[in-house]
Amino acid sequence: NADAEKFIDKEKNFYYSYETNPEAKKKLFPLLFKYWLDTTTLRTNKGAIGHEDFAYAVIAKYLELKRNDPNEPLWNLFFNGKKGQLQIQETILVVFIFIILIMFGLVLFYRVQLASINDDFNQFQNNKIIVDFLTLGDLPEFSCSKLGIRESCIDTVKLNSFMALNNSKKYRDYYFDMFGYKNITIYQIYPERNTKICSPSNFEECGVWNIYVNKPLKQNGAKIVRSTPVSLYLPDKDQYAIGLLVVEAYDA
Repeated sequence: NADAEKFIDKEKNFYYSYETNPEAKKKLFPLLFKYWLDTTTLRTNKGAIGHEDFAYAVIAKYLELKRNDPNEPLWNLFFNGKKGQLQIQETILVVFIFIILIMFGLVLFYRVQLASINDDFNQFQNNKIIVDFLTLGDLPEFSCSKLGIRESCIDTVKLNSFMALNNSKKYRDYYFDMFGYKNITIYQIYPERNTKICSPSNFEECGVWNIYVNKPLKQNGAKIVRSTPVSLYLPDKDQYAIGLLVVEAYDA
């Protein structure tokens, strides 16, 4: 009614302090209850609950205010008091630990997978180097032949021609697709150890052929070095020699 509404407006600041003011807390709910009875009398039937949300709000607020009252069993019935709060905290802690374990497992799985991928890549690199060993002497750029018959040796004159060819911009990309980031060097070992580096201007009295040099500007991984003996044919002398083919592979 009008008197109740007027009283609420007049004492608004007083009742807003009901959380900390025991006097306001005592007067608040009797006043609201009387306001509810008077309102329902005028609008519907006295004591009728027309809006359940309003009624539930009053009940919930009442239970909240009575949560520490040992004489009010409803709070413990619905929320189980301090024991319920402890259970909620324990549940949150368990969920938090579970999430941490899942994250730890994902990180561990990622690292294991990454290590496995790196191992597979290194194995691939090793296999590719082995393939290079097996096929390098068979390339037309290097293989030697007599009377049109290919032999299992490397023609040193062709090595000098290949070095000049590889230095040209026209063929550099082509051989990069074939060899990638590698240094391929052949050393003459026996019967005469020759340490002179071969070049297009010095290809007669030499014994070290840097046939392919392509080192990355920034090396991310380890360098893989493999070597194998090869047969060298010296056309100018019509002689054979034993050489060492060394391949340095880089992970760019």
